[in-house]
Amino acid sequence: MFSIKNAVYVAIMQVGVIVVGVLAAGLSYKAWSDMGMALPTPIAMLINHTLLFLAIPLVWITFALLVRSRPEASDNVKNLAFWSGALLLIALVVFVFHADVTPWFNIDWGFAGDEG
Repeated sequence: MFSIKNAVYVAIMQVGVIVVGVLAAGLSYKAWSDMGMALPTPIAMLINHTLLFLAIPLVWITFALLVRSRPEASDNVKNLAFWSGALLLIALVVFVFHADVTPWFNIDWGFAGDEG
């Protein structure tokens, strides 16, 4: 189950989710600034801390490959290291979805007759 090839696939998917999230945050930033509205905190966090988010897959794959290379580590520990990357991938997808999509549902669009 835990091969270097599979670990690299998971890390690439993690990077892809982060990149898509940052690009979507950039689009949201453009839209929100054009509307003259304050930028929501999750979107600002994605934009301002991109390098920190990109370090997450690097740290995970380094840890997972160190565990894999240890001969005294059991197969259960090696599988746990791999599946922690899959769990991290799911957490990144949930966070990016929350950061980029949910602020759009909280906008007070108003109506044309509500100027007064």
